[in-house]
Amino acid sequence: MKLSKTRLTAAHWDWMASARTEDGTVVWAEELPTEPQVDAAQKRLGCTFDPAYVRFLREFGGALIGADPLYGLYVASAMGDDEDVVSATLHFRSDKGLRVDDWYVVSNDGRGGPIGVAPDGRVRLSDHGEVVPVADSFPTYLAQRIHKADYDRRNR
Repeated sequence: MKLSKTRLTAAHWDWMASARTEDGTVVWAEELPTEPQVDAAQKRLGCTFDPAYVRFLREFGGALIGADPLYGLYVASAMGDDEDVVSATLHFRSDKGLRVDDWYVVSNDGRGGPIGVAPDGRVRLSDHGEVVPVADSFPTYLAQRIHKADYDRRNR
């Protein structure tokens, strides 16, 4: 199956579902959130999640894609820690120097920098307060992450 690097397609969703059962490349949360829980998270954070992120939450809960976390509402059971979209977002928003006050944080860069979705829908990284573009949208970001994990799995 050929996966696009930048456009999220049905093949990406299928890959996510099959990668878990094939070799553990993707680890999902053990629980999936309900619609009221997703709504409560958005309300608590004062934002509206991208529809593709809502689908991700509803189908996977949270995940590790390769070695990279993708926060959900129950990512703790996937990652073995207490990071989820709400706690991560509130944590990073408390550091005003990071300039993420209106983002919801969906991941990190592995060095402590939050990766989040800004109100304009673009995905950005705060690298010690310097805001760096990552992707034009959450669907593009997810497609990039899946493509990278698939590439890494095939080239081990």
